[in-house]
Amino acid sequence: MTCATCRTPRRRATRRPRRRSPCTGTGSVATSARTPRSSAGWTRSSSPRVWGENNALLRRRVLAGLEHLGIEVDPDRNELHSKEARRISTDASRVAVLVIPTNEELEIARQSAAVAL
Repeated sequence: MTCATCRTPRRRATRRPRRRSPCTGTGSVATSARTPRSSAGWTRSSSPRVWGENNALLRRRVLAGLEHLGIEVDPDRNELHSKEARRISTDASRVAVLVIPTNEELEIARQSAAVAL
């Protein structure tokens, strides 16, 4: 196994090692076929419990490093939970970043019913 960022060889441990990159700490380590991965590329042990608009950690990781595009996330706004649409970017950010709650299951059901009828 090697680090996906710097290609540093990784030693194989007797027990399952933590899948973290020594360079960035983001978990971007190339793994063997034995390690199951989710669709987002995270190992099961490091994946967040909640996906989507309710996960501040996921939003922070996704938006990290995008400051050169004008995206600045306010950590306090990012941590707030609300059923209403809200802005999580700073007031000085050139790009507005919004969290918009959705109900994917309801939308899938509506579209399926429309096709079936």
